[in-house]
Amino acid sequence: MVMTVAKGGLVLIKKLFSLSSVVGLALIIYNGSALAVSSCSAYNLPSVYLNNANPTYLVMNQFATCNESLPANFRIIESYHILASGQFSIAQFKYATLGYSDIIDIDLRGEYHGFINGLPNSFKSLPNDDINMFRTSAQITDLESVIYNQLLQPQAVVGIYQHNLKLAPDRNKLIICSKIEDALTESQVMAKLKIQYYRITELDHQEANIANLDALVSLYDHKLKDNPHQWVYLHCQGGDGRTTAATAALMMLKQADVGSLLPFKTIMDDTQKISNGYQLIPSCSEMTNMSNSCQGSWQRYARLQLFYQFVQTRNHDELFSSWLLRQ
Repeated sequence: MVMTVAKGGLVLIKKLFSLSSVVGLALIIYNGSALAVSSCSAYNLPSVYLNNANPTYLVMNQFATCNESLPANFRIIESYHILASGQFSIAQFKYATLGYSDIIDIDLRGEYHGFINGLPNSFKSLPNDDINMFRTSAQITDLESVIYNQLLQPQAVVGIYQHNLKLAPDRNKLIICSKIEDALTESQVMAKLKIQYYRITELDHQEANIANLDALVSLYDHKLKDNPHQWVYLHCQGGDGRTTAATAALMMLKQADVGSLLPFKTIMDDTQKISNGYQLIPSCSEMTNMSNSCQGSWQRYARLQLFYQFVQTRNHDELFSSWLLRQ
């Protein structure tokens, strides 16, 4: 075990032993048994589940680290009672939360995602990963339940892209052929593990949605404010943008409640240090870089600035949306 300690009560466990391995193009290891299939084609969702005509693909999440004991970008922020990471496998979640008798899983992903044979996957719309743009949280979770409980049937063989896709793939991209033993949503997994589950359906590379910030504030007020020792587990797909922004928001709320709200810039710097260096302050040019990821980073940063003002001046139990109406 290799361990380092940083400021702010962070304990970052870099690497532990390997749990298992994922071998070959058409082989998945699950609970010690190999599910091998010779060939398949990429799985496609029916159009009713899509946001627009952009191509959508079923992709493995964190393929490069799914054979390790801890998920990608895992960190422990002791002083704020936060665990955070990228998407985990079921085995990784169990290992990461050993010793935590009570924890809330805060799932920050707005895209359809779940687990096939214990390994994480999601549906990605290219080029902007906006498959659920304009859908409510209830609509997303309802459709996601249908996908993983009705469309992805046991014994069916599905083709899953091995790596997270950035551009529309061609026929030569690596596909894992998996025979489904079980397909579960994250909500179902946490119910089986008897873990509290809270879903905030945030889209990647976008400013934080007002309704989603309300959901985070409501969770804080009802579950965390009067229970400062309650642990939460924040995660998105990569463990970077959405997870780091939510970490900063919770830090603001916790600091304000004990009368020690730090300057906004200090919170941004501290969050970067304890989040594996991810920059909430964008390094790209807002004026010249018109890419979705750059513009989304600046929108997220502006929304965090506004959220900081909200935390400074909110009335008791006031939601972010109500505060905006007063401005």
